[in-house]
Amino acid sequence: MLLNWEEIKKKKIFEDGTFSEANFTAANYNLSIKGFIVIDNKPQSDEIESFFLEPRGMVVAVSNEIFDMPNDVVGYTTVKNALSLKGVMAINVGIVDPLYKGPISSALINFGKEKIELKKGDTFLRMTFHEFKKGKEINPFAYNFDETQYWNKRKIDAYEYLDETFLNMKSIYKDVYLNIKDKKEEEDKIFYRKLTSIGILISSISLAIALLVFVINIITKQSENKRIEEKIINIERQLDNQRNYKTIINENKLFTIDSLKMQSKSDNKINNIKK
Repeated sequence: MLLNWEEIKKKKIFEDGTFSEANFTAANYNLSIKGFIVIDNKPQSDEIESFFLEPRGMVVAVSNEIFDMPNDVVGYTTVKNALSLKGVMAINVGIVDPLYKGPISSALINFGKEKIELKKGDTFLRMTFHEFKKGKEINPFAYNFDETQYWNKRKIDAYEYLDETFLNMKSIYKDVYLNIKDKKEEEDKIFYRKLTSIGILISSISLAIALLVFVINIITKQSENKRIEEKIINIERQLDNQRNYKTIINENKLFTIDSLKMQSKSDNKINNIKK
């Protein structure tokens, strides 16, 4: 059965002096902030009067109210609409067990784009209470704290497990930066390896071209030398032909002279005979 505000008071769910009449509504009670646990690795006390919750920021708010739950009542915590409309959400809400003694708290995260001021006395959680028919006792609840013990435990838990920003943004930025840096270094290594390979390839091609040019030059020179040799041979042949021609002419001249001499001798003989 859902309890109304009068039944909540009658059940004496809160210790005297820790709750406010103004926080009752028809069928629920709005918990108010007594103090903050600031998660910035600098231990704080509950003396902070107000706290500005930055976008993506996180802070633990602890209740003014000290619970003294009866053994036949269970409480349910839900978020406050007034805060959620500003982008502030309580992330650990749920059940307050029967027989629980002590304050409660919640980590508040600002999902909005503006910083939000939270003050002592502001309401941050809504409570509803249900009375149930008791059964046979099983696994009796044993989490009972005085206020000092509760604060100390919540501080230890907050400093060990929580971060001042949602999703531990600093760590994410660092991881992203290192990841990008590692990828950039790997890309640079790949780039320089490719650049080196291209340099080696270009050098190899240049060497091959130089060798090809050298071979072509040798072949060209050999061809030119062969042509020169052929020209020289042709010239020598021409010279030989000319020498042979001159020899023939000279021989012909000698033959003609000899013939003429013989003819002259013959004519002389004839002339002598006629005489």
